[in-house]
Amino acid sequence: MALKVEAEIVAVYDLASIPAGTDDADDIRLRLEIVRNVAASSRPLSARVWRKEHYRIKPSFQRPIEDMDDGYADEIILVRDDFLEGVLENVCGDTICEVLDRSITAINKALGLSE
Repeated sequence: MALKVEAEIVAVYDLASIPAGTDDADDIRLRLEIVRNVAASSRPLSARVWRKEHYRIKPSFQRPIEDMDDGYADEIILVRDDFLEGVLENVCGDTICEVLDRSITAINKALGLSE
């Protein structure tokens, strides 16, 4: 069985941080992808949402005390957000703007945010 293209990412948006705590470290950061589903004949565009998570890598080997602040690496990973994926399950449309607007409205409603 040969590989086939199933979907094409046609737009990517990083959404504004959503405050979730007392400092920026707790904020929820989302990335929204608008996807063209190759097999769909009507309303071919849909959305996927990813949550940006941060993690720190640090060396596991012994190091001198004066060297302790060096060697850390703060990284970002993208994680599919199952809750918001369910919220966007029925969001589809013919234009990027249409799907973007519907997606943001659905996310705002699901998280209890004002528009």
